[in-house]
Amino acid sequence: MTIKLQAGDGIIFDCDSTLSTIEGIDELAALKNCRAEIAELTNQAMDGKIALEAVYSKRLEIIRPTKADLAKIAEIYCAKITAGAEEIVAKVKAQGIKIAIVSGGLRAAVLPLGEKLGFREEDIFAVDLVFDRNNNFEKVANSPLTTSAGKLEVARFWKTRENINKLVLIGDGASDLAAKGDGGADFIIGYGGVVARKQVQEKADFFTAEENLSSVLEFLEFE
Repeated sequence: MTIKLQAGDGIIFDCDSTLSTIEGIDELAALKNCRAEIAELTNQAMDGKIALEAVYSKRLEIIRPTKADLAKIAEIYCAKITAGAEEIVAKVKAQGIKIAIVSGGLRAAVLPLGEKLGFREEDIFAVDLVFDRNNNFEKVANSPLTTSAGKLEVARFWKTRENINKLVLIGDGASDLAAKGDGGADFIIGYGGVVARKQVQEKADFFTAEENLSSVLEFLEFE
């Protein structure tokens, strides 16, 4: 079985551990010498053991990143692009398939990666931070992407805005699984080439553990 797509359909890509091999929040934590503590919270959320909203702001209140820190993470994202990511993005764009990034990562860091890979700025959805007048971290801006079900809300919004008939999401975590149905993604392709999560392998419509992201093309058929 394959997913048949035609021009005007859409694919949403996750960012962390999908388009890039890093988890941006963990790299931020490394800059502040609290990586182990933050990574444990991240893994529990991505494995679906605890709700994302229970840890999202907590992690950033511990880290308290600066704008300069976000710029460093942006550089790492771009330096650690997943093998095959550029190939699959180019391939689906050539078929007239619309593409977006929907990420629980921080927008200032995700945006340069997305633009490098050829995504339009208006099709890159991630989380903003609020800084005070001295450019110190103040809080996480309100966003559905700080919650476990947030990707469904954003997928539904983008699908409607772009008048997409069939929507596929490619990602590695529990929050990606939550984007399916109810006006959101029609199919979930689980990508385990960086981190293979048992829940995603069991519940995604398709799953690959191949390191090269373009391996997901075996699940897609273009009309």
